[in-house]
Amino acid sequence: MFEILSVLIVYARGSLEDRLKVLFKLYCFEEEDSMQQDEFKFMIEKLSMSFGSTLSIKKAILLEMVKIAESRILPEKEQI
Repeated sequence: MFEILSVLIVYARGSLEDRLKVLFKLYCFEEEDSMQQDEFKFMIEKLSMSFGSTLSIKKAILLEMVKIAESRILPEKEQI
């Protein structure tokens, strides 16, 4: 379900800021102003799977890219 909603949100009309806000609301489970790292990782995983399905990219390749990006993107603290 998350994959389908993510694709619909990304391809929906509206500004990039509006679409990012909706994605944030979808994946931020604690109803806070910041997202926990596990929520962020879950979001990236679901987005990569949905784009992989849409673009016919192998899931293993996308997950490897996510692992590489996580080490560069995610800070040491718990919130993003």
